[in-house]
Amino acid sequence: MKTKKTSNSFFFKLIASFTIFMTAGIFTLVSSSKTVSATNVDLRSPIVLKENVVNEMRVCDETSVTLSSNASTGYAWDVTFSKSGILDLVSSEYIETQTQSDPVIVGAPGKQVFKLKAVAPGNCTLTFKYFMPYAGVESATETIVYHINVLPENVLPENVLPENGSPNGEISKINTVKISDTFIVKLPSNSSTGYSWSYTASDPKIISLISSDYVASSDIPGAPGTQVFTFEPTTTGNVTLTFKYYRPFEGIKSYSKTVVCDIQIVNP
Repeated sequence: MKTKKTSNSFFFKLIASFTIFMTAGIFTLVSSSKTVSATNVDLRSPIVLKENVVNEMRVCDETSVTLSSNASTGYAWDVTFSKSGILDLVSSEYIETQTQSDPVIVGAPGKQVFKLKAVAPGNCTLTFKYFMPYAGVESATETIVYHINVLPENVLPENVLPENGSPNGEISKINTVKISDTFIVKLPSNSSTGYSWSYTASDPKIISLISSDYVASSDIPGAPGTQVFTFEPTTTGNVTLTFKYYRPFEGIKSYSKTVVCDIQIVNP
């Protein structure tokens, strides 16, 4: 009887183990087959601010600045904005150094994290200073500066024009272009970020690309510029141009902006 009981016990343990294994397997399969909607995925690359360049953001973009700090020394980071109303300080938090064995190491350095959000187009300079608040800003031992250019949330082309410079219509409507006219599309760009505009045409037979040029706004490193596309109609008809702003070495999935132009090519 003892042998039978042991055998039954082993049998039930085997069944239980098999059931757990199968259940885990089912959950794994369900999890792996879950579909993520593209509308819930932010395809923009994280914005990392850099010194000595003009950093480009757009309205509603968020970023964070993490700086080494040590609260035990009495020093702390503070930030000032050259212009109000362009960037908002969402939060400022000091995070102490922690380990698994000792939750908080007294006197150990930590980090200060500033979270920022772009709220309006414009240029703004952030100046971070590390000083003793009770001793005043004159006690600062470190200074970090970031220059930021905030673009509108939905960046639109400057215009769609024929070569002679007269407007052909608003971007939100169908732009009418005569078959005898070349036309241009100008888009804000910044080559120092690694991003550039690329386009696709719904019907490549209707237009041809004459040139694509980047025009810098100044000689300042990191300053934004303009990407200029010049097109020539080849036949009458309707065509949709879709421009995407992305890093070519990261692929089309790294795009951060999209602009769509509907164009109708007509006879003179």
